[in-house]
Amino acid sequence: MVSPPRHGRARWGCLFSLALLAVAAWVGTLFGQSYLRFYNFRDGMRVDAEFAARKTDDAIRAHLKALADSLGLPDEAHNIGIRRHPGSITIWSEYDEVLDFRIYRRPVHFIPTAEGPL
Repeated sequence: MVSPPRHGRARWGCLFSLALLAVAAWVGTLFGQSYLRFYNFRDGMRVDAEFAARKTDDAIRAHLKALADSLGLPDEAHNIGIRRHPGSITIWSEYDEVLDFRIYRRPVHFIPTAEGPL
């Protein structure tokens, strides 16, 4: 019994699917790294907001500037705002990261914010 000749269409479809999956994973890691840095910075803000009654504003700023530096955030992230309200505190920052896809650059604006009781 002779089998019919193969034309290779199934192989090209598989290669196309694998290439598409690889591109999606690459784009996902670029976005994922930026958002992971954002969430880590925001978590640091939340911890400082939780213990703000025991810390001065300068100590909070120094800690968050060191955290932003260790996470590799842009210099804009070092501009940290702190506002103490009666009974609460708000800490925030604002920065942009540029996601470089080699053929396309996309700026992403982040505003990490944390609130806590005093």
